[in-house]
Amino acid sequence: MPRPISPMILVMRRVKIVATIGPATDNIETLTNIVHAGVDVIRINGAHGDIEEIPGRIELVREVSKKLSKAVGILIDLPGPKMRNGDVEDGLVVLHAGDLLTIKNDQVLGTCETISTSVRDLYTMMDIDDPIILADGQIRGVVVDIKDTDIIIKITIGGSLKSKKGFFLPNGEYKISPYSEKDHKIIDIAIKHKVDFLGLSFVRRGSDVKEIRDRLPKNCYIHLISKIETKSAVEELSSILAESDAIMVARGDLGIQMEVARVPLLQKEIIRACNQAGRPVITATEMLDSMTTSPVPTRAEVGDVANAVLDGTDAVMLSGETAVGLYAQETVETMAEVAMSAEEWRKRRVPDVCVLGEDPVAWAVAHAVVQAAQDLNVAAILCPTRTGATAQRIAAYRPSTKIIGISKHEGVLSRLSLNWGVAPLLMEDKVDQEHEVDQIVKLSISAGYINSGDLVAVASGSPGKRAGGTDAIRIVRA
Repeated sequence: MPRPISPMILVMRRVKIVATIGPATDNIETLTNIVHAGVDVIRINGAHGDIEEIPGRIELVREVSKKLSKAVGILIDLPGPKMRNGDVEDGLVVLHAGDLLTIKNDQVLGTCETISTSVRDLYTMMDIDDPIILADGQIRGVVVDIKDTDIIIKITIGGSLKSKKGFFLPNGEYKISPYSEKDHKIIDIAIKHKVDFLGLSFVRRGSDVKEIRDRLPKNCYIHLISKIETKSAVEELSSILAESDAIMVARGDLGIQMEVARVPLLQKEIIRACNQAGRPVITATEMLDSMTTSPVPTRAEVGDVANAVLDGTDAVMLSGETAVGLYAQETVETMAEVAMSAEEWRKRRVPDVCVLGEDPVAWAVAHAVVQAAQDLNVAAILCPTRTGATAQRIAAYRPSTKIIGISKHEGVLSRLSLNWGVAPLLMEDKVDQEHEVDQIVKLSISAGYINSGDLVAVASGSPGKRAGGTDAIRIVRA
């Protein structure tokens, strides 16, 4: 069994790692190994497996978190309205450019001439000359006719179509509800088990995010992560950012729905927009894909992870690499090593935070504490927080000083597991307000984050202020 990671090791890497749990890692030993290797947030993909498996995986993550005394966030990724074709003969049919293919509203066994779909009344969502993307992006076509409930498409780029593969409607996505019945069942599970994050699929505008936020109970603190994976989402990024707690750059689906050459540029644009808004951002999809079956990455994959770090991402994500991969622990170790190496580059971009209209006093104080920490060369910025907002605002300015997020609420610490550079630290429930600074300094010393005699900065809210209202800076000698 691996040894526990010391706090000093945890705080060295600023960019966080999100890893997907699956058949390869849903056991206590392997999950412990990958969390020990550097995973900060565990993602449960609602699109795969049975809904009934989700509560067991939540408890497994919490068991590992307690075992290693490490705050580990839990993210449940909603499947969204996944559109799929039906079963096809022998599990695969070959389509060629120029072929005419009919999509039936009824369930039929697919051939190279006719297929069915999981989407009822698909014919009402499409018009002549609309494009359609089949086989998860491998096959493309255009609608040439609609006869009653049948859609006739002409294949423009051929390929192999397997049973139950996803398809996309670039011109018709606005006609589809972003949340399915399965999504709402998963949301109920997330609320009941008090998970930390919900990943929202197929988000097209800010109102899609608000729909889920309005559905959450008042005492629910789940953070909503909007996945940017459609053309509409790119165009409506500002409204989505305004309603979201964090953003995920879902590069796989972006590369299907938009020109693949644009995806690297969109990644940079989305990350920069999130940095300016002070919102955490995750870069996802196939970052170390070859390590699903190989113990070493390609040089291109190493460059991909490093460039995401240099772009300013808060977190990088592993999907199949840890869900079904043969080398889950090695993959996490590789990602951690590459991220740390990129962070050490002195010329990496510092985000230009530009938050307007959202608690300007708190943001000004966060900026001031970062500047003071730099001017005085303090050992750490200590952030006692009831909501996590103080630590998140400070992290947005990407200080070179370590950030310690201190809270008596384990849920707050789990949510801080996604924020760049923040090391979560649990404090006792009973805190003497008059001597709070002395107590958190002693706690930070005993945890190994600072040493006696160090100069530290403390950023917090005054007693009695509303939660999240940072208005005080203190510089103290530990």
